Amino acid sequence: MRAIKRIVLTLSMTLLCCPQVFTDSIMDRMRTRDFSPIDYMGYVLTMWYNGFFNYPFVVRVSIFMILICCISMVVFTISISVNKHFEGRRNRIYNRYYKRFYDIFCEITLNKDKLTRNEIDERIGLTTRDIARRKKPKYMFALCMLLVQVKSDYYNEYNYRNVRTLCNALAIEEFMERMLVFGSRTNRRRALQISQFMMIDLPESVLVRLLNSVNKVIRKETRMYYLWLSDYNPFRFFMESELHNYDWREWDALEIHFLMRARHIANKEMPSLPPIIAECENEKLQACLIREVGYWGTAEDVDNMKKYLAHKSQVVRQATIECIIKAHLVSAEPLLMAAYAHQNEHLRLFILRALVSFNTGRAIPFFLKAWSESKVQSTKLNIIMSLSLYGEKGMEEFERLERECTDKDDSILFKQVRVFDSYIKNLAR
Repeated sequence: MRAIKRIVLTLSMTLLCCPQVFTDSIMDRMRTRDFSPIDYMGYVLTMWYNGFFNYPFVVRVSIFMILICCISMVVFTISISVNKHFEGRRNRIYNRYYKRFYDIFCEITLNKDKLTRNEIDERIGLTTRDIARRKKPKYMFALCMLLVQVKSDYYNEYNYRNVRTLCNALAIEEFMERMLVFGSRTNRRRALQISQFMMIDLPESVLVRLLNSVNKVIRKETRMYYLWLSDYNPFRFFMESELHNYDWREWDALEIHFLMRARHIANKEMPSLPPIIAECENEKLQACLIREVGYWGTAEDVDNMKKYLAHKSQVVRQATIECIIKAHLVSAEPLLMAAYAHQNEHLRLFILRALVSFNTGRAIPFFLKAWSESKVQSTKLNIIMSLSLYGEKGMEEFERLERECTDKDDSILFKQVRVFDSYIKNLAR
């Protein structure tokens, strides 16, 4: 009986102690559990996610906007830091090349004699390391920018032939060709612009690929580049249907004038512009080409521009008058006098300017008639100013009108012209 009681007591104690032992084992395992950073982040995000939808709608929207702003500021800061880093590196490379080559490039560029390739190689003294760096765009673009800077500093004095030879010595042409074939969109655009400014000849087979580029800027720059490159038909890509849908930029006028001037400097044949002007439907492009006729057109081409004095577009008419002024087409003087009455006040100023630049002495009756018929004070001021600049006879008529003037407002105009004349005389001293 006692033995049975002991057995029962032992079993009871065992059953009572088992849950405690099992619980202690679990507690020990939990104390030794290691949470990774991902587990902690997941736990925090889960708590935030579960609590986020318990907030009111306005609070949720505010939290979302603050989160977007914080992320944007971080991305923006990183972007600025990266760009600043690469810009600083480009500037350091450029400054090293500037200190080393600027004076040498200036000497080569300004030299009136035609230097040979060996003479230029001796002056620049490229090392093996410099030649190895030709494969890296950051170094080659730095050299290109230095050449652009030198040409910009001495734009009206540089020797075109020496610049071409210098570009060959630096392997600029090969680098430009490689960028146009394998470079990024930004590098292609930079290569085209540098090639235009430095007047580098690139293979047409390379440029043909860019004529149908997805990027509109690259397509236009390629067509512009043909104005310099092509010896036979520089405007052949302007004759296509895209000419009728031409997307004009004010910068285009500067590019066209620069490339036409580059052809003139390189003694290339100047293209005939009247056929292009006749087919052009874009008024601004048409006006730009008419102005270029005044710079580079033959006497026959300039004479052919007279018909555009009656054009319906004011922009084209103004460009025609500017073309006549630049070409000094004296034979157009009667046409300008006849067209004066049909123009607005803005174009009348250009006609007066043209008559003063011709200074044939035959326009004095025209000035007197325009003075008597004009009612606009600004136009009257331009008329008597033109008369005062129109030689001795013009000055005599100006003084006569001044003596006979009885209108108070007109007297003020004469005084303004006198002040202008005295200012010009003081500048001449």
